[in-house]
Amino acid sequence: MSTTIDPVVLQQLVAQAVRQLQKEGTQAAAPAVPAARDEYGVFTTMADAIDASAAAQHTLLFQSPSQRQQWIDVIRQTCLDKNNLQMMSRMAVEETEIGRYEDKVIKNTAAARYTPGIEDLKTDARTGEHGLVLFEYCPFGVIGAITPTTNPTETIINNSICMIAGGNTVVFSPHPRAKKTSIFLVQLLNKALYEAGAPLNLITMVREPSIEATDEMISNPKVRLVVATGGPGIVKKVLSSGKKAIGAGPGNPPVVVDETANIEKAAKDIVDGSSFDNNDRRAAPRAMRPGARSVSPCSQRTISEPPLHNTPRPTPPSIRPMMAVARVSYLPWPNSWSTSQGLPERRTKSNTTTSVTKSE
Repeated sequence: MSTTIDPVVLQQLVAQAVRQLQKEGTQAAAPAVPAARDEYGVFTTMADAIDASAAAQHTLLFQSPSQRQQWIDVIRQTCLDKNNLQMMSRMAVEETEIGRYEDKVIKNTAAARYTPGIEDLKTDARTGEHGLVLFEYCPFGVIGAITPTTNPTETIINNSICMIAGGNTVVFSPHPRAKKTSIFLVQLLNKALYEAGAPLNLITMVREPSIEATDEMISNPKVRLVVATGGPGIVKKVLSSGKKAIGAGPGNPPVVVDETANIEKAAKDIVDGSSFDNNDRRAAPRAMRPGARSVSPCSQRTISEPPLHNTPRPTPPSIRPMMAVARVSYLPWPNSWSTSQGLPERRTKSNTTTSVTKSE
């Protein structure tokens, strides 16, 4: 038995559904927290930050992908501005006392330039004898993101770009030791976005980050997805929250050097990778496993290889890296690349991997 639907009736149903969604969006935006433009996304309470984010997402929901790409371009341009880039990098090092200023500049540049925008959101259509099916990505809504003390600015840049590209808004719960740096960046981005015509409060956070604020963010029903990484505690917390979550466990893989390796290059890459940003990267190697015939030469060469920076800024032993999560593009580093040569131009086509790493 076959059932046919009158095309006119179907068109009327679709139009009615669109009108209802637009009506709900307008109603939800009306009672939102008053937009204090001088605060630009920074709120006294986590509840206010989430409410403002939800109102902004209702507006963003009805904007086209090309409009969202405009907001992504604003974030990239703002972060790659020389003065802004230097300021956020220096603030992160001075406030957290972790990492090196020069390396933070490189990492912030990479996050702003290589984090994918809407180019990863591909629409797929399938047809057959029974009709046509269209597959499209849709946003979660409001995403709650827990950011680390090791990479406070890089994570905010990265998450803001890829989450807004998907039609989501993001509420950050920064590490308390990176509070000032996070406030600076959130306000900087919101101000630039608002002046470019974007909805206010696409990016929000609470003024006084805390464990209690993080718990409130995770449990709030308006937060549809939680993104966090770190030790077993925070991963277990988000994965057992009862809602969709992305949690990252231990990282820092060992390096395997076999008999076919270029020993000198392997040793240099291992030392450079481990010393970059004072070894606060969660993808940095923590162990080396040479092959039987390469044990002696590789070990000797690694020991004698100078670090990437001859005078690294020491990281206080009392401060340990906490947690980080990032979605990053594949970085086509040339073998001859160095910190003085800058970064290669960003690729426009999708060539990305998802990297979630953790430091000890």
